[in-house]
Amino acid sequence: MIYGHPKHLLSESEAVQALTSYSGIAVITTAAAGRLEATHLPVIFEPPTQAAGLGTLIGHLARGNIRTTQDPEKLRAIVERLTQRQEASQNAPWQITDAPARYIEQQLAGIIGIEVEISEISAKRKMSQEKSAADRQGVIANLNCSDDAENNKVGALMAQLETRQ
Repeated sequence: MIYGHPKHLLSESEAVQALTSYSGIAVITTAAAGRLEATHLPVIFEPPTQAAGLGTLIGHLARGNIRTTQDPEKLRAIVERLTQRQEASQNAPWQITDAPARYIEQQLAGIIGIEVEISEISAKRKMSQEKSAADRQGVIANLNCSDDAENNKVGALMAQLETRQ
C-alpha cells in the first residue's frame, strides 16, 4: 500500500489510467538493507477488457500477482510495443526490425516477460494542493508563461484542478 498525503492522492481510476498511459514509466519503491530504493520501470498499460478489473501493467520487473512468459512471439510483441512507445518522439523512430533478425532472437531469448494484473490502483499527483491558493496561482502563472510546452500542460492541469476545489 502506498502512503499518500490526502491532498496528493489521485483516486479516479480514469485519471490514473491516463497518467500511466501518458508517461509509460512506473516507479517501484522498495525497502532494501534499511533504505528505500526507487526503480524506474518502462511499462505499457492495458486498459481492462471486461467490466471488472482495472487493467494490466506490462513491463520487465514485478512483484506480486505476476505471470511470466518466455514465449518468443509474445515477448516480441511486448518489446515492439515498448520500443514504439519509447521511440515515438524521435524524428526517425528505431524499430526492432532495424536490427538483424538473429540479434533480436538472441536478445529475446534472454528476456523473461512479466505481466502484473492490477487489483488496486493507488497514485499520487503532487500539484501544490497543500499550498495556499495564492501560492498555487503563482505556480500556475509561472508554468503558463514558460517556453516549455510540458510546463504549460502542467499549468493547465493545475488550473483545471483549481476549479474542482
